[in-house]
Amino acid sequence: GSALIHLVAEWYGATGRAADMFAALGFVQLPRIIVLPFWVGASFLPAGIREAVTATVSTVIFFWILFLHITAMEAAYDFDKKRAFMVLFTIFATMGMLGLGGLAFVVFGTVSLLGN
Repeated sequence: GSALIHLVAEWYGATGRAADMFAALGFVQLPRIIVLPFWVGASFLPAGIREAVTATVSTVIFFWILFLHITAMEAAYDFDKKRAFMVLFTIFATMGMLGLGGLAFVVFGTVSLLGN
């Protein structure tokens, strides 16, 4: 992941080192450790509340990690928040388009096989 982020960041004019980003991304993932105790605690809650607590905690952790990614890029590459966000957006948009292209390939391939 850090190599992909570094590649896209260089397209946006980064001057930092990939090793700095690699080290920063190790710390960015630490909030994922917090999710496990919440999931264990939520498993003792009633079904309706369990899903709400799990979804809320997972969403908060996701945005916290996203914020830490942006902060790590600001520190490693001397970016502003907008440029760091655009690096992540470029990666997510590219992966989304590749995923949709793969899905379309599978769906249309299956349809053409069934039609013959």
